[in-house]
Amino acid sequence: MNDTPGPGLSPERVNRGLRLSIVEGAFATGHLALAGGMFLTGLALFLGVFFLTSTLASPFYLAHLLTNLDFSFGAVGIYAAIGGTTGILFQLFWGWHIDRFGPRAATVISFAAVGVMPLLWLFATPAFRLPIWLDGVCNGLFWTGANLGLINMLFAIGDNPVRKESYFAIFGVVIGLATFIASLAGGVIAQALSGLRVELFGRSFGNYHLLFLISGLARFACLPLLLRVQERRSRKVIRTVQVLGAFALNRLNYGKGLLLYAIRARTRG
Repeated sequence: MNDTPGPGLSPERVNRGLRLSIVEGAFATGHLALAGGMFLTGLALFLGVFFLTSTLASPFYLAHLLTNLDFSFGAVGIYAAIGGTTGILFQLFWGWHIDRFGPRAATVISFAAVGVMPLLWLFATPAFRLPIWLDGVCNGLFWTGANLGLINMLFAIGDNPVRKESYFAIFGVVIGLATFIASLAGGVIAQALSGLRVELFGRSFGNYHLLFLISGLARFACLPLLLRVQERRSRKVIRTVQVLGAFALNRLNYGKGLLLYAIRARTRG
């Protein structure tokens, strides 16, 4: 069987046609996905700005642990294990939360809490590691909620089955491209400020601390963009926080009652 192209289909023309097909398919996919204005002006814009500004410090957390906080590789492993374990434990909680209140509330609450995490690193010292362990817990707790919330918001917004795959494709491209650019920019900033030393409150702050501060403040500054994204079945964020606060207070009161009962029983015995 002869597999060579015919006279009008040279290998160069075949390759050119394939390249054009790929490019046209990519543009068509992007146009189809972005045709839903809510995604373009809301969630995609938030994701792009958030990951472009708030991940400037991402490449330097590990370096800061090892070089400035004197963490051993074993301690770094424990820190990572804390985040992973916490994430697994709270998967069911966030799933229940999203089923009851909708994905928007979970996403907003999680991203608001994520903004605090880089700021914790400003207070950590080799002799005071508690902020790092708290960050490990928050990492598993709130990034789990943020990821589950985003995925479910995509399902809710991309209600057109023809466009659903395109929404997820754009979702990945926006996050990946923004994180790539932010990592490069963070490296340039860290290198340019490598000699920075600021003495404040008896502490010495350097270039890594500046990146952590920028990252935390940028995360809070991006929240209004997320609040613009509406999803039909989600409750208001304030109402969700009130319900969760009442639930947590009820559980605390229940636990306090059990503790007091145990103390009284032990005293009587």
